[in-house]
Amino acid sequence: MSDVKLAACVILLCGEKDRPQVYLVKRSPQLQYLGGFHAFAGGMVERVDEELGSEAKVSNATFMSAALRELFE
Repeated sequence: MSDVKLAACVILLCGEKDRPQVYLVKRSPQLQYLGGFHAFAGGMVERVDEELGSEAKVSNATFMSAALRELFE
């Protein structure tokens, strides 16, 4: 079994109840894995995210930090 990699994902919804809209990001065409595909914003947890979290190795704050960082990248 491979090592577990922690990641966070953001699913943005807006619009009317009967016609919701989902926002996706387009992955860079230069990426080797699924370049040019659309996906939800997200990515791996980085050290800076763990530092912003609590004293626990992984906390909700850690994942929130990773999700927000990825969203704004």
